Amino acid sequence: MARVYTDSVSAFIKKITRNFRGTNVLIVAHYQDIMPIISELGVTPPFTELSEDDYDLLFAVTINENDSREVFVSNYGKKHHVTEIPQQYIIQKFYPSFVPPVNSH
Repeated sequence: MARVYTDSVSAFIKKITRNFRGTNVLIVAHYQDIMPIISELGVTPPFTELSEDDYDLLFAVTINENDSREVFVSNYGKKHHVTEIPQQYIIQKFYPSFVPPVNSH
């Protein structure tokens, strides 16, 4: 089910957390909106901002049953991002099955 929200980031995240609690949600956003969305989800963003060339990055925010929150970062396909991912956020370190392996050919 696809939904498009034009609300503020804060209103958008309130709707997501209210309506989809306990489920997986995919959010596709403009590169300038990703860090504010992560922040509104209650975690410290891994970057202060992204470049428009960071379009291969994937972010996963996990809200655990005890309401603790984590953010992890990976990339999809051949590396294209210019912003380096800090080691503590690399998703393969924690959830190796989350992102399919990249074909190196």
